[in-house]
Amino acid sequence: MFFNYVKNKIRNKNILWSIISIVVMFVAVLLAISNGFSSETEWKYGFRFSDTGIPIPNWVISCLFIIIALIFLGLLISSVKDLFTNTTYNKIIKAAQEIGDISFIDQTLQNLQKNNLAKGGDLRYNNFLFFYMKGTEVFLFPTKSINSIQPIKETGKNTECYVNVRSATENVKIYTKELNLVPLANDILYYVRAAQ
Repeated sequence: MFFNYVKNKIRNKNILWSIISIVVMFVAVLLAISNGFSSETEWKYGFRFSDTGIPIPNWVISCLFIIIALIFLGLLISSVKDLFTNTTYNKIIKAAQEIGDISFIDQTLQNLQKNNLAKGGDLRYNNFLFFYMKGTEVFLFPTKSINSIQPIKETGKNTECYVNVRSATENVKIYTKELNLVPLANDILYYVRAAQ
């Protein structure tokens, strides 16, 4: 039940990334071809709303579009490979088998409420299991294996708040709002202490 939900979510994300990759690759190659590989300079690097700037040859811009296309080709290959091999899903099933009985873990995760302090991911835990899924990244391990919980606020161009959870085998960043940063870290810590 729950693992089928995980499998479907991973499949849907891989399909979405495959479609996005194909579209971006097509547009990037089209732009590279239409821009051409001449030494003419139709593009300029400079200040906004200014006619002055460093002229950039068309071949440099076209090469940048080709590089973008190659990056998204790599993403496409990775997504399609995961679609057909179920690598991410199999990793979670293997992690569940190492913890214990799969049907019991499946039922436990199904019964756990999704934590509402996490932003943009599916976070579930109790004093036995810790599960987190965001996009195609999925983590599952025993709560007692957690050895570090750090609330982190990174400031810069954009402020990022996340709780960094380290287990014996995994390192998980759980993104949250600044307001929920310490409450989420304390809540996880409560269950880790209960698991000892």
